[in-house]
Amino acid sequence: MPTSAEFSEGQTRTGVRGWFVLVLNRAQYSSVVLASFAFGIFLPFIKEDLNLSALEIGILQGVWWITWAVTILPFGIWFSKFRPATIVAVSLALLIPFVFMQGISTNFLMLLASRFLIVLFYSVGVPSRPLLFQQWAAPRQFASINAVGLSLHSLIMALAVSATPLLIGAVGSWRAAYFLQAGLMLIHLLVWMVVARDSKAAIPDMDGLLKSSQKPPFGAILRYRHGWHMGFAMFSLAATWTSIVTFLPTILQEDRGIAVSSSALLMGFMYYALIPGSLLGGFVNRRVPNRK
Repeated sequence: MPTSAEFSEGQTRTGVRGWFVLVLNRAQYSSVVLASFAFGIFLPFIKEDLNLSALEIGILQGVWWITWAVTILPFGIWFSKFRPATIVAVSLALLIPFVFMQGISTNFLMLLASRFLIVLFYSVGVPSRPLLFQQWAAPRQFASINAVGLSLHSLIMALAVSATPLLIGAVGSWRAAYFLQAGLMLIHLLVWMVVARDSKAAIPDMDGLLKSSQKPPFGAILRYRHGWHMGFAMFSLAATWTSIVTFLPTILQEDRGIAVSSSALLMGFMYYALIPGSLLGGFVNRRVPNRK
């Protein structure tokens, strides 16, 4: 039986729909992680409204990354056996109600439950991304599509983080901002169901591709040292980044007297810097054939 890589070998060019599907999938990621990376901007408003302690704030942000760390490996094995476009749609449909639930939270436990369920159901759709690439894109363009997607992600995050205080001020409440996010994600789901049709993909029949995928044993994953090294590095990076974006706006407001709107603009530049770097990464990837 041909391997998953052999299914993609004949593709030399990614169609317009393929580009749109994969960049849209990246935008889905951006929309979801916005609930984590923009949490620090919401925090001064939520803290005052719900009277949260420092410990509760840490738990609200920590549950996001702990849930992801615990679920991503088993979900990657279990849900990679299903059609990726369907899994992404199911993932979005399950998590959108809990994005809305954040906006109606009246206490710490309700907000904690909503954030936990958002990341839990989002993790269901994560294994679909590499399968979507194999189904929709030419292998030689994987790096370019990733670079464009990461640049778009950085732009979305920069604009969202910078504009969140203004948005909260305009709509009059941090709760309404979460309602707006849920509405935008619902539109995203509807667009996804229209454009991400298997019949329009470069590989319309995914059954052969899914059957060719071998279930990776846990033992082999545990023995893969390089994977654990990269995982530890990414964990450390995520922990540092999350600490900054969570507590910086509050610290600047309480200790330095800097308004949240001003600190949000400063944080936005952390993402603006990623845009040219992402595009450059795709260019370098094409020019360096051996990346060991």
